[in-house]
Amino acid sequence: MIRPPIFVDARGSLLAFSSPAELLRHATAEAIRAGAYPVLYDADGRLLRLVVKVEEYKLFGLVRRVRERIELEATEHLPTHEVALRALLLRFVRPGAPEEPLPATGAHHPLAGLVRT
Repeated sequence: MIRPPIFVDARGSLLAFSSPAELLRHATAEAIRAGAYPVLYDADGRLLRLVVKVEEYKLFGLVRRVRERIELEATEHLPTHEVALRALLLRFVRPGAPEEPLPATGAHHPLAGLVRT
C-alpha cells in the first residue's frame, strides 16, 4: 500500500506530492521517459516507480487509436529505503548540516519527525 505524501528525488531537486493522484496529474509520459522522476518514495520509505502504459484500441471498430496511461507502482511490499529517504529529506530540511547518525537502538525510526502528512 502506497502511503502519501510521495517524494521524488528529481536530480538535485525535491518534489513532494500530497497524494498519488496529485503526482499523476502532474507527471507526463514525456517527462517520465526523459527521466524527470528517477527515484520516488512514499512516506514510509517504500520505493516507487512511474510506468507509462500504452493502450491501443479501435474507435468504432475502424480507426486505430493509441492512448498512454501513467501508473504509480510500488516496487517493494515492505519499505526498505527509509534511510535513503531520510538522507534526501535532510538535504533539503537542513542544507549543509552534517547528517546525524541514527541511534544504535532499533526503537528510533529513521523518518521520525521528518514526514508529516
